[in-house]
Amino acid sequence: MNMKMKFWTTVIVVVVMLFGFGASVKCGNNGKCKKKAVIFNFGDSNSDTGGFSIGFGIIFGPPSGRTFFHRPTGRLCDGRVMIDFLLNFAVSGASTKPERQPFNLDVQIRQFQLFRARSLDLISQGYKDLVKEEEFKKALYIIDIGQNDLASSFTFNNLTYAQVVDNIPSFITVIQTSVRVSIN
Repeated sequence: MNMKMKFWTTVIVVVVMLFGFGASVKCGNNGKCKKKAVIFNFGDSNSDTGGFSIGFGIIFGPPSGRTFFHRPTGRLCDGRVMIDFLLNFAVSGASTKPERQPFNLDVQIRQFQLFRARSLDLISQGYKDLVKEEEFKKALYIIDIGQNDLASSFTFNNLTYAQVVDNIPSFITVIQTSVRVSIN
């Protein structure tokens, strides 16, 4: 499959995920919603809310956390972000390729699979207020990753622009595979 075809395949998969598998939430005029939206996020520093800090034991100093938490929190922003309210598996520095970073996309997907299995197991034991099977099926899955793959291709691998462009389909293939695994 050529690069243009892979690109459009990825776009189509993402659009189907967003509109076909997105959480159905119906809210009335009073602002009360009948179903909760369930959103899972996978990615890199664009949406890391402390995973890198926890994973490597590194605390980022000020201004990290200053506007909401009023102290350093291990995140790479100064306060809360919308992603704080989602189930987030993103970690700064993550890449699509396993050999490039310990918390790559594959690791994040495996963490999600463990979370899903454990949630469903606990529900079967009678626990409440966890993500149910139907909610996993209808959830919105966000994948925001790839910038570190591109940056490391230039900086660490010393590839030319043309060589980096030639590598983009391999990044897209990993993302496509992750999308399929997440949906299943």
